[in-house]
Amino acid sequence: MKRKGFTLIELLVVIAIIALLMSILMPALARVREIASRVVCGSNLSGIGKAMNIYANDNTGGRFPRAGGRGSTLGGTADWEAPDEVTAFGTPPNNTATITSSLWLLVRGNYATAKQFLCGSDPDSSTEHFRDPNPELKWDFGIDPGPFCSYAYHQPYNNEDGLRGLSAASNPGLAAAADRNPGDDADAHNSHAHQDEGQNVMFVDAHVDFEQDVRVAGGDRWGRYCGLNQDDIYSVNVRWVPGGGTDIVADPLLDSYLINVINE
Repeated sequence: MKRKGFTLIELLVVIAIIALLMSILMPALARVREIASRVVCGSNLSGIGKAMNIYANDNTGGRFPRAGGRGSTLGGTADWEAPDEVTAFGTPPNNTATITSSLWLLVRGNYATAKQFLCGSDPDSSTEHFRDPNPELKWDFGIDPGPFCSYAYHQPYNNEDGLRGLSAASNPGLAAAADRNPGDDADAHNSHAHQDEGQNVMFVDAHVDFEQDVRVAGGDRWGRYCGLNQDDIYSVNVRWVPGGGTDIVADPLLDSYLINVINE
């Protein structure tokens, strides 16, 4: 009596076909996941931009968030669980604050949620957003804020480089926030999020664009050169010159300089 079934060769052929299909589909699925993550990241930044503008309208002077009190400079947050601002950041003229503590003001004031500051494509971020039962009483994204904030923010402090914070009345084409600054990585054209292909950039008017490298006459233009007048959003006073090379931004007030706690 004959038994029906696959022969060993038929079974191996089926397995080979499945393996071939998987090798074709997996990169496509990974690409779809990345695009979806890019969209979510852009939505997060757009929400943060709207929150910044609402914050600016609710606070004196219409300024975007800046932690640390009057005259604060870029530095550390002394105590993120402090009972008051002076204890958290220090007494003038020695008061310092992090970039992330400025962004945390949006969470503290209930303008945004901590989850909005986490991008799934950021290799330097945590897999879970920062959680606290009383965020309105805190001053930063925890004692180690870097992994809980995937975004870079325009340097708002009046340090030796003379940079100033942004406001709702600033030029709408200025970049206010973006995916995390690649830091001192000399080989980095773009943020390391989104497979180094580009970065989501949020501008003063809260609109978000995904800025990628483009082919132009005289050489490629990196996606990070996307501020006003081809400003490099991750460097101080540097812009791209059509035809190749860079020079200095003529007006420092039109210069975006976006940093994160890991590259302050």
